[in-house]
Amino acid sequence: MIKNKNSDGFTHLLFLLLIIGIVSAVGFFSFKQIQKHNLIAKAASGNVDYFFDADNSAPAQFRYNSLVGIPTDTPICYISSGQSDKGNLQATPWDMSSFTGLKIDSPREAFQATVNNNYYGSSGCQVKGNKYGLMLNNYINSKGDAAPAGIRTAQVFVMFPADKIHPWSVRKYGVNPKLRLQTYFKKNNSVINNGAVQQVFMYAGLTDTASNQSFWYMIELWDSRGSNINSFPFVISDLVGGGGTRNFNVLGNLNVNAPQSKIVSRHSASQDSVGTRLRNTIPDWYAGYISKANLVNSVAAANKTVDAYNSNNPTTPAAHYSTNPENYYLGAFAVDTESNGSGPKQDWIGFNTWSSKVGTEY
Repeated sequence: MIKNKNSDGFTHLLFLLLIIGIVSAVGFFSFKQIQKHNLIAKAASGNVDYFFDADNSAPAQFRYNSLVGIPTDTPICYISSGQSDKGNLQATPWDMSSFTGLKIDSPREAFQATVNNNYYGSSGCQVKGNKYGLMLNNYINSKGDAAPAGIRTAQVFVMFPADKIHPWSVRKYGVNPKLRLQTYFKKNNSVINNGAVQQVFMYAGLTDTASNQSFWYMIELWDSRGSNINSFPFVISDLVGGGGTRNFNVLGNLNVNAPQSKIVSRHSASQDSVGTRLRNTIPDWYAGYISKANLVNSVAAANKTVDAYNSNNPTTPAAHYSTNPENYYLGAFAVDTESNGSGPKQDWIGFNTWSSKVGTEY
């Protein structure tokens, strides 16, 4: 057999290229890991007084259609069906991970509960350490019937003692504190039919001690209507639209250069609210600030609505919200999904969330 005199050199060249490729790949992945660690360190830098930290929290509880009597400072895995039926969420053996993306090993009954465990895909919740899986299904209610009209929610909810946490206290946090809401969030799957709308939020419940009125301060993480959320009004008023209270819902998002930047400030390492994979950000991590200026802008929008209401209802006027951020206390924090799917507007959504936190950065 005649040996090709160039074969050894060619083999050596291939081997060298292989080594270079492996080293380059290792270097690339090492760089990606270092970059991710640096981003996480950046996200955790500064002084933050955390009021809730899922990585170091009390064990979660399951609740259905009622938050009456829940303990403070304790995460509640909560399902609201939009109906009057009461009861407990049921320990569930079937695998919810195909909906939520959160894999739970047996015994699943210790970590999962649904509205009705006889119906595969029933609305429910998973809890394992700092991780939560949430499933909201509007095809069926707790009795297995088609769900009627109404807005339903599935959420991780934490209530704080009244008038205890003042996130913008100058005495405690100095002149420029910011309330910071953050979580990891990953939508696993969803189905939408005939105009149903789905949303995922982080939100803070704020109460003004001067007027004894409340805000639900919402930061959208995802919405089935995409970038249309940039055109949403800053506040939606129960005062005008009904709902049994005079509360306001503030509708912020984390999109870049959106009008909502006036009421919510995106953390530089956070993803946005339309699913764009932003460079130099942490994958699946969402964080936003409510600064003093953000809060005052929201109050101004709310008070305009109050003025319009009072001009038409002079005998039953509503009070203005305070323009002093120090008058507000934090009453609740949640990661939440909502849907208006009902009847022909049938839908379901499943996602998981982990390492949720809320605190004041100062």
